[in-house]
Amino acid sequence: MVRINAYQYTLLNGSRRVSRFVTKSAITDPVHADDYVFDYTYNSDGFLTTKSLYINGSANANFSTLYSYTKLQINNKSNTY
Repeated sequence: MVRINAYQYTLLNGSRRVSRFVTKSAITDPVHADDYVFDYTYNSDGFLTTKSLYINGSANANFSTLYSYTKLQINNKSNTY
């Protein structure tokens, strides 16, 4: 665990990538703020694939973002002699 302050910390996975970030919706007013938990998942190549936000201990993600990547191949014919 990497503690940022009294209301924020991160957990790292075995590859030392962030797997969870815990924070408050408003650090300036933490008593009245919502609890936010962000969970992150990665593919076998180490790229981020999912970010999920859980608010106030929700069992199901309130918001999720899915990431996908495509390999771009550029054929550079300007080097042809």
